[in-house]
Amino acid sequence: AWFHAEAAIANAAQEDAGGAADTTPVAVLAAPSRFLGEIAAGPGSLYVVVDVEDLGDPPETPPRIEVTMPAAGAVRQVAEAVEIEGDRLAFTVASLGVRGRFDGRVIGDGRYVGELVLAAANRPDATTVFTLDRRDVVEHRPDARNYRGRLRIRPEVAIEMTVTVADDDGLGPSAGLSIPAQGVDRMPMLVEGIEGGTWRLRLPVGAAPLSLELAEDPEAGELSGTLRQAGAELPLELSRVAGEVAAGPARPQHPEPPFPYVVRDVEFRHPHGHALAGTLTLPRDASAEAPVPGVVLVSGSGLQDRDETIFGHKPFLVIADALTRGGIAVLRCDDRSVGGSGGDAANATTFEFATDADAATEFLKSQAEVD
Repeated sequence: AWFHAEAAIANAAQEDAGGAADTTPVAVLAAPSRFLGEIAAGPGSLYVVVDVEDLGDPPETPPRIEVTMPAAGAVRQVAEAVEIEGDRLAFTVASLGVRGRFDGRVIGDGRYVGELVLAAANRPDATTVFTLDRRDVVEHRPDARNYRGRLRIRPEVAIEMTVTVADDDGLGPSAGLSIPAQGVDRMPMLVEGIEGGTWRLRLPVGAAPLSLELAEDPEAGELSGTLRQAGAELPLELSRVAGEVAAGPARPQHPEPPFPYVVRDVEFRHPHGHALAGTLTLPRDASAEAPVPGVVLVSGSGLQDRDETIFGHKPFLVIADALTRGGIAVLRCDDRSVGGSGGDAANATTFEFATDADAATEFLKSQAEVD
């Protein structure tokens, strides 16, 4: 779905975005702010949430943009190569072998419009346009209402979920969904309409998008109706709960700079010609005269970036930090076709993936600081 944007859809969207940009006054980007919506990509679409957390004060404090694209495995992933100037916002996000470059501007009615260029190894770049709507972060709204209950999937299986809703405050109504058992933490939802107190919500993720049609009874403190997904229709009854929705699991193990060791972005060539990119961390006292042991981290099944990022976790970042603080050099790399690495992953065998690990090991052994 990422790589076959239809020309007709893209052209129509370009005309819409271009017309809006030409006739609507520009607006200066603000923080914090959130933009969300669907981006046409081939026969399907990408659901994208862009959170502008901090505009930064370069070079001391860089801007911080967090991007959520569930279909690409990105959940609140920190964007790279951020550029902010007035109403313009551009950034890059890489996940699951795809690198996307967003470049657009905020227009007067609050929308973020522009172009998205998608790139991956051994595939031509694909360009599509996007229009994302400005919405408030629902859990930050003082009028937000939280409803919690259990969705019974089968008689013996039920999962807890929380739906948060807030009325239109000028930017439109907002809604969010949390399902702890499935790793869904305050995921923004699209509000398709509110009619007679009934909320129609949608989460367009993957091949089985989820939709909710829930009637709100403020006096009784209830939100009830139907959940639809993959052809199933399940009754859902939620009760209002006081206070804020508990935050998702904290990640205090994620190390933050400044680091007490050397961090190098590296790139080296595989014998077959493609480049492999990664991060090498070295104890500060490592040298050719006093080399240290070295470790290469190798991912398991599936394509992973150098941090092995998944659902907000970064296991390889945590492991590399711990080992390097303990005096060990660590090399962690993007898998072939992921992030900065090239190569053909779609047709690669297990043996070929093993040669990537071997190439990484040989590169690490060639470093003067590594024993």
